[in-house]
Amino acid sequence: MISFLSGKIISKKNTIILQPEGIGIGYEIFCPGQIIAKNSVNQHLELWISHIVKEESENLYGFETESDKEAFEKLLSVSGVGPKVGLSLITKLGFDGIANAIQNEDITSLSKAPGLGKKGASKIVLELKGKLVTQDTIQKSFSNSNNSLSPFEEQLLQGLLGLGFAKNISETVTLEIIKDYKEKGQQINEKNLPIALKSALERLAR
Repeated sequence: MISFLSGKIISKKNTIILQPEGIGIGYEIFCPGQIIAKNSVNQHLELWISHIVKEESENLYGFETESDKEAFEKLLSVSGVGPKVGLSLITKLGFDGIANAIQNEDITSLSKAPGLGKKGASKIVLELKGKLVTQDTIQKSFSNSNNSLSPFEEQLLQGLLGLGFAKNISETVTLEIIKDYKEKGQQINEKNLPIALKSALERLAR
């Protein structure tokens, strides 16, 4: 599966065709509107890729940040939300806008995406609330009264970073694990770190 592409734009219309350096292959990539608008032919571009394979098609969707890619894939996990709607939401709101709209149950903002409507927006809120967290929320949640991470949080986060996961994704999953432990009344200590790390990896593999 393709997860990242870097190269020169050799054509752009409704999609971008990107040619990695040194090879005679061009990849057609569906992108949010702002990426197509602000990048020109012959310009170098780096994109995080969501590679979607179905029986009848195989398509690449490109994003400027890993967070936008994450939001897109989470949106597609909601029944009835397809790539066209997902791209439209990323174009209009971006990761933080989508995450805040879901958290605040802002159906009006979400329903502005063509083809979605209020019913679809309500479904997104119902299924994704708490699953997309902005960087500001993560930092506030991690901070204790001394504005630092607990030893458990720090070790779990560093474990994920050490395995090569991106910082924002590692922080989001760490926050989710801590939330689960607290909701279940489980002890949060270093003895539980191997189990917590296993749970984090299982979430990342979904």
